[in-house]
Amino acid sequence: MALKWNGREVLMYEGSADEVRQKIPSFKRKSFATRDAENKFLDVIVRKPLKDPQGKMLLTDDEAHIPIAIVSKTYGLVRHRKLFKALRIALENIVSDPQYLGAKLMITEYGERMRISFRLHHYEFDPGDGYPLLLQVNALNSVDRSTSLDINMTWYRHASGTSLIYRMEDEFSMRHVKSLTPQAVEGFLSKQLRRLSVEHHRYREWYRTKRSRNQVERWISDTVEKKWGTKAADRVLRIAETGQDEKGVEVPKIFAPVQNLYHLSQVLSWVAKWTINEKKKENPSPLRERTLGTQLERMMEIPALMDALLEMEESPTQIEF
Repeated sequence: MALKWNGREVLMYEGSADEVRQKIPSFKRKSFATRDAENKFLDVIVRKPLKDPQGKMLLTDDEAHIPIAIVSKTYGLVRHRKLFKALRIALENIVSDPQYLGAKLMITEYGERMRISFRLHHYEFDPGDGYPLLLQVNALNSVDRSTSLDINMTWYRHASGTSLIYRMEDEFSMRHVKSLTPQAVEGFLSKQLRRLSVEHHRYREWYRTKRSRNQVERWISDTVEKKWGTKAADRVLRIAETGQDEKGVEVPKIFAPVQNLYHLSQVLSWVAKWTINEKKKENPSPLRERTLGTQLERMMEIPALMDALLEMEESPTQIEF
């Protein structure tokens, strides 16, 4: 199923850091000009042809330089490859065996937007249900002004079959007006790693905490519905009760009826990951469209949604669905 990012199809690659780097295109800036005149305020960002070491095109069969965006001459172009290099240097100074770093790349067809992820197998832990969470470093970047540069860490529930993700609260965000250094990236990642005990406590606390059906229903209507809308809220309740999404789609490894806040957070993560395109009801697949922008936005909101449930009054009791 195609993943979309601001309406553009996303290409996905996974492998070693060296293999993934080959899929990242290079860019340059040129004057915004015709043969007769040049705009003194604007430049054009151009994608260079992307080839593997054997000269084979990787993203398209077009060897031309492709214009990507028009930007101000003051725009600080942070190239994807420079970001990748800064991340890799920083991680090599942090992890014990960087040669085994695996990477996952999500990039639009022309390469204007990119999200790169590195999974840190050294830091996985089990909150209590037998399915470990794996720490992941992510970086988001664009060369067309559509997003700022953003680096964050997430937890990835890799053994569940649902690819559930929880985002750590802090982030390294930078507008394209200054240069990026590996030292700045390393400083941010080191600070995040010092917070891991706080993160472990959060998810174990969620696993130990139960709420009544009344509390959960009130939380869905008062909090989830206001944040994500009625359809998403209905899906959260249905999956929590039955383990099934729209039209009976089974959600892999979801414990239903849910028995604690941690499993309820996994329901939120599933709904955040899979959106419904209501305009294509004739399509037999109920999970019709994946939009990366919506996923990223909702993943960021899960901790706050869970905190709202934790703070609800009423003595904790087992959820009774």
